[in-house]
Amino acid sequence: MNVLFLLGNGFDLQLGLDTRYKDFYGYYKNLSSSNEQIASMKMSINNYLDGKSKDLDDVNWEDLELALGQYTKEIHSYEELKIIYLDVNQELKNFLWKQQNQFDRTDKVLEKLRKDFSQPENYLNTNDRRRYLDLIEGNNGLFIYTLNYTNCAEAIFDKHAPAPNSKNGSTNLSSIQHIHGDLEMLNVLMGVNDESQIANKELVKDNRVKRMLIKPSTNNMLDNQRSRDLISTIRNMKVIVIYGASLGDSDKMWRDELAERLKSESCYFLINVYQEGFDNLFDQYEIEEKAKAEFINNLGLGDEVDKFSKFVFVAVTKKMFGI
Repeated sequence: MNVLFLLGNGFDLQLGLDTRYKDFYGYYKNLSSSNEQIASMKMSINNYLDGKSKDLDDVNWEDLELALGQYTKEIHSYEELKIIYLDVNQELKNFLWKQQNQFDRTDKVLEKLRKDFSQPENYLNTNDRRRYLDLIEGNNGLFIYTLNYTNCAEAIFDKHAPAPNSKNGSTNLSSIQHIHGDLEMLNVLMGVNDESQIANKELVKDNRVKRMLIKPSTNNMLDNQRSRDLISTIRNMKVIVIYGASLGDSDKMWRDELAERLKSESCYFLINVYQEGFDNLFDQYEIEEKAKAEFINNLGLGDEVDKFSKFVFVAVTKKMFGI
C-alpha cells in the first residue's frame, strides 16, 4: 500500500524554522530598495495585507501570492514584473537558506520524525487508530509531496534504512517531490493558481507573465511530465496525510485533485489539528467532527459532509513531528 504525505509550511514550523510569512515580511521590508518599483510594491503589499488583517499572525504565504496578483494593476509591462518578481524570489531564497540551516539534524530527532511518517496512527483516538491499522499492510511505500522549498524532508531520510511500522513491516521511502520547487533551483515557484487571480487583465495576455505568475503554467514550463506524474501519484494513493498545509486559493489545482480522491470513496485522509490539553473526551470528539467538516467543505464538498466523514481521520495533537 502507498501512503502520501502532503506537507505545508506548518511542517517546517514544527521543526523549529521561523518560516511564517510574518518572519519573511519583517526581513524583506527592512531591506533597502534602490529600485522605485520594488519599493512601491513593498508599500502596496503592506497596505493590501493591512486591509486583510491587523495581526500578521493571521496572514499566510497565500496572501503574499495573491497580493502579487493584485499588484499587477500597478505594473505596465512584463519587464517591470520581472524586476519585482526576481527580487522577491531571490530574497525569499536567501531567507529560507538561513532558516533551513537551523534544522536540528541529530540522530534522536531524525529517528522520531521517521517514526511519525511511518506510524501517524499513533496520534489518532483509539477507534480511529484501529480503523487506520486495518487499512495499512505489512510493507508500505511512502511518498512525500511538499509545498515547502526547504530540504528538511530529504535530511530526515538521508542514508537511513526503512522505518518500522505497526504491522511488523516497514515503511519504505519511494519519492520526495517539491511541488513548488526547492532552494537548489534558479527560481522557486511563487504565484497564483489561475488568470482570475491576476488583476491586470491586459498584462496577463502576455504568455511570459502567465509562465511567471501562474504556478501550473510554470510547472508545465519546467517539466510538464512531472506535473502529470504528481497528479497520477495522487490518484493512486490509498491514504493521504495532510500536515501543515492550508491549500488555499493559490493552490486550488491541488485542492481539486484531493477533492476528486475523496469523491472516489477509495482514499482515506488523515489531517492534523494543532491542539491538545482537553479536559474531557467529548470536547476532543467535537474538535474532530468540526475539523472533518471544515476539511470536506474546503474541498468544495460541504453538502456531503456526512457521506465523506468516514474517510477522514483527525489527529488532534501538537506532538506530531514535534522535536
